[in-house]
Amino acid sequence: LSLALCYDGRLSNADLRNGFRETVSKALILPQGEKAFTEQLCLYQKKVMSMMEKKPPGTAENSALLENVFVILISLLNKIPVLVIGKPGSSKSLALQIIRDNVCWEKL
Repeated sequence: LSLALCYDGRLSNADLRNGFRETVSKALILPQGEKAFTEQLCLYQKKVMSMMEKKPPGTAENSALLENVFVILISLLNKIPVLVIGKPGSSKSLALQIIRDNVCWEKL
């Protein structure tokens, strides 16, 4: 997960990300094969999103939203500054809204 947070989220296109994920899977010699890193990352992103109980009705949990919520939440919890940059409509504001509505700020 550290590799995903530090490197995967910074790569700008799908080809670079897929190459990075395959390289990590090979380097770590994961028993599940080359797609194991991607599968684990997706699993944790979905797990984080499933803990968010308050979501706007009709929210589509696409890959951009899952990634944004994951990166923002992990960065907040670890007090790591993060800049969320992307094209219009890539779920940046929605991710922040979901986190704002679900995180118990007094405990941070």
